[in-house]
Formats: sequence, structure tokens, C-alpha cells
Amino acid sequence: MLRTRKIRWLSGTMVLLAILTLLLPQALLPQAAAAQAQTSGIDAVLVADVSNSMNTSDRDKISNEAMKMFIDMLPVQGDKVGIVAYTDQVEREKAMLEIQSDADKSSLKDFIDQLGRGPYTDVSVGVAEAVNILNHGADPSHSPMIVLLADGNNDFNKTKGRTQAQSDADLEKSVKEAQDQGIPVYTIGLNADGKLNKDALADLAKQTGGKSFITDTPDDLPQILSEIFADHAKLNVVKLPSVTGNGSYQEVTVNVPNDSVLEANISIMSSKPVEVQLTDPSGQAVDLNSDAAKLSTSKSYSLVKLLKPQEGDWKLRVKGLRKTASISTCCSTMIFSLLWTQLRPSPIPKGTRLILLPNWRMAVSHFRIMICIRI
Repeated sequence: MLRTRKIRWLSGTMVLLAILTLLLPQALLPQAAAAQAQTSGIDAVLVADVSNSMNTSDRDKISNEAMKMFIDMLPVQGDKVGIVAYTDQVEREKAMLEIQSDADKSSLKDFIDQLGRGPYTDVSVGVAEAVNILNHGADPSHSPMIVLLADGNNDFNKTKGRTQAQSDADLEKSVKEAQDQGIPVYTIGLNADGKLNKDALADLAKQTGGKSFITDTPDDLPQILSEIFADHAKLNVVKLPSVTGNGSYQEVTVNVPNDSVLEANISIMSSKPVEVQLTDPSGQAVDLNSDAAKLSTSKSYSLVKLLKPQEGDWKLRVKGLRKTASISTCCSTMIFSLLWTQLRPSPIPKGTRLILLPNWRMAVSHFRIMICIRI
């Protein structure tokens, strides 16, 4: 009998997103991607605009959810994360922390949950501090990156005499430093009020070799974050044939290619109560709160972490606790994007990240499934 874990979310349209992260040893990785792999880990600084303007451009605090999901998508150990919260000054800062345990991730996420908001905004302040943190706290063997979550607009305190020209000059200096140090800036534009300065954010990302994204819903976060990881590793995405769901329990098969996989993450997002069932390749139910699997949750997603999963096909089944007629009579389609099968023939160095990006949509309920492989 399958063990079912119920997870309760805020009311609204149900969205399921599953993100799978697999960590594999060096000998099993393909040579085609080896040329792209430069390091064995990531050093990331998450930069959040916490000015009062975010009360309208980010009413639901998507930035907080994005930062926490980014942290949960990382492996159990090895990567380093720092956090900067800014207005027209650095309001709060978390120095680079090397993740060694669940407690380290919890510490980072607790810090994010405690962030408040304040007056005025200067994007250059946040970017400059992030570059400074990486210059002084990054691991030379890791790949540095910055993820900026903002609406891209400045709002200066007139009593301080700060001008746009001064801010632009400071930002230009930080961009030059980032370019010299090989630090890409990925921007996530928060646009709930339609006042996003998308050109400024896109230009910042382009100048530093990052990418720019726009969202006004947490539903987009898994795809955005997966694309950030994929771009950072310089990997491409290949599409596979579609699969049709039946409108009740929606089952996803996750293939663990061999017994050398170290870790797998499955992330589920829903704004309504959902039931989750997971079975291993032998057909045994997996306890989602055991030494074999760990469950972490936030207000818009849940992440199941499998430790040293056995080789074979794992089955994830998810459904909402309540279903309307339109959900039960409507079918959904998953379009999988897979890189692993295209690269599998030869080895890749440890640290390479492979991304699989499926998409699953329904009428009243829509599902989007992303699978991200880290090797």
C-alpha cells in the first residue's frame, strides 16, 4: 500500500512542479558536456530588493520563494550561498555559508523569512555588495554567480542628494568588476504591478553573461531557476515525446540511471492541498520523512530529497485533495525535455549540471513539471 503525505497550501489554482536533481560521480558523466564543466560547485549570492515598491511589484513575496527554492535545489553539501537585501543601502546581509547540512539550508531560509521592507531603492547598492561578497568569500574552485530579484527601478532619497548618474556610475563599476571576475548576474524581474524596468535588468544580465527573466507568479520559479542552472553550466535542452495524463492521480516516472546516483530532489508546488505518493523501483512505498527521504516545505512548494536512491524507475503520483469536474474530465500533456540520453555515451567531470524541462498544463488545474539533473 502506498504511503500518502498530505501537504496544505494557500487557496487558488493548483500547480504542480517537480524538479529532479541527480548527483552522479565523475566516471558516469558524458564527455560532450565535459567541455562545459569548469568547477565542482557553485558560489551564489542572492540579491533581493526589499524596498517598499516591492509591496506592489512583489505582493506575494515571490522573491523570498525564489531564493528558498534556489537553496533547496542545491545539493546537501558543497555549494556556498550568501544573501543581500537592499533598499538604497544594504539592509541585511548573510555572509557566504558553505552548505553542509539541512540546518545550514534552514538557517539561510530562516534569514530570508525575516527580511522586512523599507523606503528608497538603488539597484547599484545590491549588485556592488554581491560582487564584494564573492570577491572576498568565494571558493576559487567554485563557479560564482549572482541572482538579482527586483523590479529594476530606483527611488532615491532626495535629502541625500543621490542622483541617477551616480547610481549608474557605481553600477557600471560593479559590472566591470563582475566581467573581470567571470561573475554572471541573472535577473528575475518582479512585475505584479506592470511597472518593471525590464530593459535595465536585461542589460545588466547581458553585460555580465547572465540571463534575464520576468514573472508575477511563483508558478514560474522552477522553470526560471532550472534555466539559470542550465545556462550557468552552458548546456542545451533536447525535447522528448509528450505523455498524456488521465485527470486523476498524475504519475511521473523518474529514471535513476544507475546505482551511483548520490541524491535526487523532487519539488512539488501547489496552492491547494495535494496528496503525494512515492514508490521506489521495487514497488515499495517511500516514507517522506525518513533517512531515505526528506521533505522540506515553503508556502508555495515542497521538496522531497532522496538520498542514494536505487537504480531504476521511481514513481511519483500527485493529486489535489479536491477536484472539480473540469479537472477530472480534462487531460493534461507533459512535454519532456531531456539532455541525459543525448550525452550519456561518454564521461563528464563532476560538477556538470544537466537540465530536463518538461511542461504539463490543465484547464482549471495546470501542472508544469521540470526535471533538473546535477552531476
